[in-house]
Amino acid sequence: MTRPRYLLRRKHFGMARRPPGPHLDVFSLGVIAWQIFTGEPPAANAHELQQKLKAGNGLRISDVLDGAGKALQDLIQFSTCPDVSARLGSMADFLEYLELVEDELTAPAELATVDPASAKSGDLIDGGFTVVRRLGKGSSSDVLLVTRTGSDEELVLKVALDASHNNRLTAEGETLKKLRHANIVEWQQTLVVAGRTALLMKSAGKDTLAYHLGNNRPSLDLVRRFGEELLQTVVFLEDQGVYHRDIKPDNIGLCPSSHSGRLQLVCSTSRYPALRSTTSRLALVPTSTHSSACASHRAGISTPNGSHWP
Repeated sequence: MTRPRYLLRRKHFGMARRPPGPHLDVFSLGVIAWQIFTGEPPAANAHELQQKLKAGNGLRISDVLDGAGKALQDLIQFSTCPDVSARLGSMADFLEYLELVEDELTAPAELATVDPASAKSGDLIDGGFTVVRRLGKGSSSDVLLVTRTGSDEELVLKVALDASHNNRLTAEGETLKKLRHANIVEWQQTLVVAGRTALLMKSAGKDTLAYHLGNNRPSLDLVRRFGEELLQTVVFLEDQGVYHRDIKPDNIGLCPSSHSGRLQLVCSTSRYPALRSTTSRLALVPTSTHSSACASHRAGISTPNGSHWP
């Protein structure tokens, strides 16, 4: 590579009275770096170079290189700053900035995310979630079955349709996290996804009670146990001031107990829940389903102010 003649002409950079030193080497490396990354010298002559240095307080590679990262911009500008006192002071400083450039250039590209409202199976959404499938849509939210980066566990993510529903979901999350019961959906986190409030909850398996009854003949013992679980759940909710008003097989899910492994009931809702009531009640969340005819598995709540979950 031909060495630009102006690199050694200190008088053009206001450095005629300064003795040679690291500041000159740093400046030269900054200009060389510019030429390596852009494929062209920063100026046609010393006068043009001096004007660029003055106008930009150093060379600004972003003027000619689209998409130049911040680390590269800083390296070039700080190593060619015409004010020597503000320039990188040593070769060690230059190398340190050069390492930042290398990190910037070799960093994994961020994967594009899609809005939860239009997300489909396999899509990545904000927060590090991958959509397994869509579960339904309520009057205030989209409900998705998702996995989180680094985990294979399937969870249910409910995202507000727009910002006007954020407060409603926040209130629902505050109520849900106070309800801890084996047969009630387990709230995990209230978070922000794509700028909107979202609730992250446990899933409860794949089958509804309706599907189970339609494909199996339950024993008398199983019917008795399921009935006891359902009554215990309703009593618990009543004690908490929350009332379930839509109990039916399609709205009850089945999942293995975390303790015994046997099936247990978990209240749920239809695939596309109607959320119109303004009274306090237990509303229902679509989670993972056995088939398109199956509904969800976990129950959600409607708070006294009329907000629903999901």
